[in-house]
Amino acid sequence: MGSGSSFPQHDEFDLSDEPGVVKRIPIEMNPRRTFGGALRSVGSLGRRPRGVSLRSTFSVELDNTEVEKIRKEFEMYKISKQAEMGDSLKKVNKLENENRRLRAELQALQKTCDKLRTQRDLTLDAEYQALERASSFETERNKVQKQFKIFRESKESEIRDLLKAKEKFERALHHVDPEALSEMRGKDLADEANRFQELWPSLQSEPSIGSSTQLQSLRRAFDELEGFPTSSRAWTDLPSLSFAQTLTSFSFSPSSIRVYVSVSPDLSHDVLSFLKSREANLRHLCEKENRFLSLVSFSGHTEDEEDQFMNMQEVRRNEIKRSNILVSVVSKVDRFVEEDLNLGYLSNPGERKTICLFHNMSEQAATLSRQVKSKGLALIIEDDLTFEGKLNSLYLEIEKLLKLELGHDTTSEVYQACRVPSDVTDSPRNGAFWDLYGENEQQQTLVAALDCVCELGVSKLHDRLNEHILAAGPLPPLLVLGGPGSGRSLLLARWLSNHVKRNPSCLVLYHFVGSPSSRSAVVVNMIQRLTSQVMQIVPSSQNLTSDPSRLLEEFPYWLEKVSTNLPDGVVLVIDSGDRFQNCEDNLAWLLDPLPVESRVIISAQVETCPKVWRSWPVLEIDPLSEEEISEFLQTIPLKKDSYLSEDMERQVLQRCKMGDDVHPLYLTVLMSSLLSNLRWTDEEVVECLNCPNTEQLYQYLIQDILGRHSRAAPHVRKALQLILVSQNGIPESALFDLVPELSWNTWAPVCQELQDRYVLTVKCGLLSYAYEQARTAVQLLFSPEEELVLSRDELTEYYMRAVRSNNATCHICDELPGLLQSSENLPLLREFASNVDVFRILYTRGRYADILNCWQTVGLDRLSVSKEYFEIIKQMEEAAALNDTPCPEVANLFEMVGKFSKDLGLLNQAVWAFQRALEVREAIDPDDPSVGRCFYLLGSLHIQWGKVASAESYFKQALYIWEMCEASCQQWVTKALDSLAILYKRQGKYDMVESLTKKSATLKKEVASQEASSQSQRGQGNLRRRIQVLQEQCQKLEGVPLAEALADLGVLFLWQQDLESAKEHLMQGITIMERLGSVRTPKLLRPLGTLATVYETAKDLEQAESVYLRMLDICKKIPERDSPIANMAARNLGSLYKKQGKFEKAEMLYKDSIRRKEACLGTEHPNVATDLLNLAILFCQQGNHAQALPLFERALSVYENCYGPRHPRVAEILRNLAVLHYERGNEQRAAELYKRANEMKEMMSISGGSRLASRRSSVTSVSVSRPLSEK
Repeated sequence: MGSGSSFPQHDEFDLSDEPGVVKRIPIEMNPRRTFGGALRSVGSLGRRPRGVSLRSTFSVELDNTEVEKIRKEFEMYKISKQAEMGDSLKKVNKLENENRRLRAELQALQKTCDKLRTQRDLTLDAEYQALERASSFETERNKVQKQFKIFRESKESEIRDLLKAKEKFERALHHVDPEALSEMRGKDLADEANRFQELWPSLQSEPSIGSSTQLQSLRRAFDELEGFPTSSRAWTDLPSLSFAQTLTSFSFSPSSIRVYVSVSPDLSHDVLSFLKSREANLRHLCEKENRFLSLVSFSGHTEDEEDQFMNMQEVRRNEIKRSNILVSVVSKVDRFVEEDLNLGYLSNPGERKTICLFHNMSEQAATLSRQVKSKGLALIIEDDLTFEGKLNSLYLEIEKLLKLELGHDTTSEVYQACRVPSDVTDSPRNGAFWDLYGENEQQQTLVAALDCVCELGVSKLHDRLNEHILAAGPLPPLLVLGGPGSGRSLLLARWLSNHVKRNPSCLVLYHFVGSPSSRSAVVVNMIQRLTSQVMQIVPSSQNLTSDPSRLLEEFPYWLEKVSTNLPDGVVLVIDSGDRFQNCEDNLAWLLDPLPVESRVIISAQVETCPKVWRSWPVLEIDPLSEEEISEFLQTIPLKKDSYLSEDMERQVLQRCKMGDDVHPLYLTVLMSSLLSNLRWTDEEVVECLNCPNTEQLYQYLIQDILGRHSRAAPHVRKALQLILVSQNGIPESALFDLVPELSWNTWAPVCQELQDRYVLTVKCGLLSYAYEQARTAVQLLFSPEEELVLSRDELTEYYMRAVRSNNATCHICDELPGLLQSSENLPLLREFASNVDVFRILYTRGRYADILNCWQTVGLDRLSVSKEYFEIIKQMEEAAALNDTPCPEVANLFEMVGKFSKDLGLLNQAVWAFQRALEVREAIDPDDPSVGRCFYLLGSLHIQWGKVASAESYFKQALYIWEMCEASCQQWVTKALDSLAILYKRQGKYDMVESLTKKSATLKKEVASQEASSQSQRGQGNLRRRIQVLQEQCQKLEGVPLAEALADLGVLFLWQQDLESAKEHLMQGITIMERLGSVRTPKLLRPLGTLATVYETAKDLEQAESVYLRMLDICKKIPERDSPIANMAARNLGSLYKKQGKFEKAEMLYKDSIRRKEACLGTEHPNVATDLLNLAILFCQQGNHAQALPLFERALSVYENCYGPRHPRVAEILRNLAVLHYERGNEQRAAELYKRANEMKEMMSISGGSRLASRRSSVTSVSVSRPLSEK
């Protein structure tokens, strides 16, 4: 090897300046001598001289480019290796960290595993100990049971021995027949065994009140009202209304019964005195059913007073029109008696029930009697009796008609067929109380608001209300603000009526608040009434609570629940919400977010509206503009059929322009006064127009009326004061009792004028002030506080006399608490609350809050209230025991107190009451179903305490008694079976649960079929009775009334499926109409339609076709050619042609029907879409798909606009369109439509099978619940 000095030195070979790196690459070469020797050996010329370099002799010269290339490759190689080494170091560090972490987790898991093993061991030890304790407990229990069994058998053996000894002793003494005595002994043994079974469950430990939970035992009495069909209905099957629609559209029977008595002057004193002496019994009969009786009679008129009596002609006519029963007593005929009979009976015989008594008839009276008899619908009393005997017969007939009017005559066939059995009324209906009295009040308030003659200034606000209802998402309530008399009630009533017509699937709940002192101003009463309505639509196992605070808390839950089950949600309308007692606190739930599909509209006065409500969206009602006032002045005279002079109209306009607050109520009262007093002098008109506000206008009108009736003014003033101090109003009968100087001659004309001036109104048979402004005006007029206090005390004492005589009514129970609390008469309030009739009425109506409020005012808490009632009923029981007579009513009261205590969570008091009711009922009849009800109630109490064994025993005893009653108690049997099934399920006895559940399901099916059968029988019975009545009427009628009655009979026979009789009577009626010249009148259309239905039902299609064609021919020649009957006839004939295969004729009729409906209803109405679908289906049946396609698409557009894009009908049309496109070969379009229809179906099934999209919930596909049956 050469030395370092032998290497060439070049700077370009310096590769790096880093330490430890060689800068030059040495090139190894042989020693020179060897190299030289080698050269010489091959013949070199000689030895080279020293100092000669390698380059100079045999050097290899490297290229610079190649060196650079090698250097770069080396650099790249070095960098890559360095990077790999760095990555390797990082991976090593990462793996070491992960290893340390995993080691830590492993150690933690090992500790946890050790801890779990320790806990498992401890749990197993505890389980073994529990099993040992259970085994020992079971052993002890078996010992106790054996001891008890031995004790019981020994005692029973002792009892049998005693009975045998008794038998032997009695046989020896009396020589009684052994077989009879053996039967007696068996019965005694059975009674003793039952007594042991009843006593042992009650020997358990005393329950803890704090651990009890409040359950609800509810009852509701709801009378089913049935109507009879008439020819005024369509001839096809009538659509059935849902319960929700019935709540908003059904009119309850009026709350007052008016009997108009018309008497000849010579008999007036005797007849009216006799009726006056019997009036109290008749009134009590009506008031027991919450109806008020008024005997209206105008007496004392003579020929000298004829002018005065003729001034009352309009008043008498109004009273006759308002009356339910007309009583006419005739001896000598004068113009008054004759006019009363003509107006009340002869002009319209079937309008009201009529009784005529004829005595010592003159020649004119005999003629009048013959006219009455010719009509054949009046009850005539003219037997050969004394006058006193005839009066007694008259009283009995009036009483009988009143009972029929009340549905209270138990001897009547109608009552027996329609009354509700007692076992049904005792059962709850969906866990809700139903207060028909309060519901009737709200119905009549709504109707009164709709009857207002002024519609200006409010109709323009309907769009704003509709926008709030249709807006998306959860919204706060909409606040409607306006001044007094601005028309808030009118606005809400009109809008409600229109909204229900446009959206029949929307549930509308409403409440109109009256006077602040009335029962409608109590929030709890409103919430209870509305919750009861909601619970009829959304059945739930949860019962309606009786706790007022819980009622307020749970109402939003019920709103949310019902809103998700209706396509258009729920709308709650509250009028005059600021009149509620303590409204801001009791309506605090309105401040919380409302359910998405719930909308609340509440109105209030600007001055009294709570401040917290003003943060809601507000709709303000402004005063009327000049244009609206002018239009109003033109509208009212047309409705009143009276007109103002041009000068007076100009004065009214000038007055309205000068006033700052001209609203509908002011104008209504002003115009009604001016139009009714056209004889006013200019000074009187100016004085009336100068009244600056409604209150002063009312004062002027009341003073004017009392001034014109000066003789009756003091008595009317007293009557107005009594109405003022009452809480909810006062019946006319009470006014006549409290003001004996009043007579119908003096009261009727004044009362009629006060009602015409909107001072008074009649609601639920009670006279009250129509508006708060009228109440304020009367209070200002009769301001002496002493007079009002005296009137209040007189009214209080009057009602208390009724309570003490056991004649309490719903009206009295509503009135007295407020009267007594305002007078702070605590002794009388305690006497009122202690009355058992008052308790029964309030409890039955679900008015727990009123009961508790009365007792809290007296100073008793809930616990003391239950004890107080228990002691009162015990005193009644002791009084009945002195007479040694059984008293089932005492047992009923004990049971009612027990339910009341249970509802309040006072279970100890409930047990006492139920056990006492059981003892009383067993003493009367141990096998009565009511005894089983006591056992059932006791069992439910013991379930609340957790005493399963005693509860099971009670349920079994109740089941045994109810099963003995067979079919009459099947509903209660299912309850007992369900309760036992739940009890066994909690105990884990699933085999027994299955058998009880199957048995209960079988019984429920039997009960449902029996109810359906009984309803059908009742319906058929009603039809038969109606047919019988009409057949009797047909014998006394003639002309057009006879033809209409025969048509009615045809409808009834059709409903009975008696086609031959229906055809016969319809043909007779049609023949009579044709003979009387009614061939081309609309009266002929209905019997013809019924006849066509008879032919179609009998499969006589040719005859049906001829009748339909005749109907269409009549419709072409009368003004009512576009009536619903014409459209129905065209539709039915089209369907008939389609059945016969006459497609061309059917097509023509469908197209004609479409044109008719488009002209009447518009092109975007759902009924038009229905006819479009019928026509499209007709084209499809003919294979004409091209013409059917646009009809389907148009119907689809109409349904989407009307019902929303996710309505079931929309899904049906989509499926039909998919099939149509598939038939035409457009598979892609068919698949799209079918997919969309299936998506809607899946959405409904996912949401419980009944959820559809709501047009209001959102612009996208937000869904709400809708019953599938509404397709």
